[in-house]
Amino acid sequence: MEAPFSRIEKSLLQSATAKGALLSSLPFLFAFHHYAPRLIFLSAGIISIVSTALAPLAYSFGFWVLLIARVFQGTTFSTTFQMIALLTHDWATIHEHGIFLAFLTGSTQLSTVFTMPISGTV
Repeated sequence: MEAPFSRIEKSLLQSATAKGALLSSLPFLFAFHHYAPRLIFLSAGIISIVSTALAPLAYSFGFWVLLIARVFQGTTFSTTFQMIALLTHDWATIHEHGIFLAFLTGSTQLSTVFTMPISGTV
């Protein structure tokens, strides 16, 4: 079943997560400096769960509501790299920072290798 959106609307929906990540980078950076990182990452996870769970409902309300849900899905992605920086700083010696960063940031690219074929078959 084809979605009732134009090409421009589809493009906006695809880019909404990236825009959400860009918009939330500085607020989450501020929050990481003033609150416990575990609490911030937990709240980001809850935002991600709720916005993803409500995406089908948002679709039924139309393009603009779905776009807002997609932006909220993207806001939580910016916390990933801030947590990577915190983990690297706290757990790795100065000589291991490169390896930590390579493994931890590589997971964002590898995740699509596993999730795309699985979601395609589902």
